[in-house]
Amino acid sequence: HPHLDRSSRPPPIGLLTLDPHKGGQDIELSYQFLPDHWGQGLATEACQALLTHAQTTLHLSTLISETQAANTASIRLLTRLGFTEETRLTRYNQTQIIFRKHLDPYP
Repeated sequence: HPHLDRSSRPPPIGLLTLDPHKGGQDIELSYQFLPDHWGQGLATEACQALLTHAQTTLHLSTLISETQAANTASIRLLTRLGFTEETRLTRYNQTQIIFRKHLDPYP
């Protein structure tokens, strides 16, 4: 393996994943960004790219995302990405909202 020089690369600013949801039936879009990078549109851009990957490469038909009801920024992001509220539940002693997005079939 060639040596990768990471010294010239900027440090990561966040994390995006597509993983099985706690319920086991759906794939969940999860994201975390460092606070210094909030409010710059980076989460929207990164999540849109991952949604495209989920649709065109992974051929997923639906995704969910779970967030705390108190996290208004996350709710705005998911709504902007086309997710709609599906259900509310209590987890970690907090009200959580599960959002769902249906992806159009990709030929």
